[in-house]
Amino acid sequence: MASGGGNDSRVNKSKPMTAWEKAKEALWGLFFFDYWKEMVNTQKKYEDAINLILLGEILGLPFMQSIFTLRLLPYLFRDIAPWKFRALREFDVFEAAPELH
Repeated sequence: MASGGGNDSRVNKSKPMTAWEKAKEALWGLFFFDYWKEMVNTQKKYEDAINLILLGEILGLPFMQSIFTLRLLPYLFRDIAPWKFRALREFDVFEAAPELH
């Protein structure tokens, strides 16, 4: 279990994990993993909303002021292809079942 940050420094090490590292990762997973997962899902929802606005602007539907969207377009245009793939894939209701509260 990686410690959520994405920069796992022990990947290239040849020695095994110490007991302290195992305990640290277990406690992180126990206390913070759900919060981290919820934060990532919320971030994806915000990115989806921005991409939807950009897609509407590309198609000619003015949701925002054009000058602001045109300024954001070069920075966010590279994220549109993965977003289209994620938005257009088939969604099964059982994928979200563990996250239902």
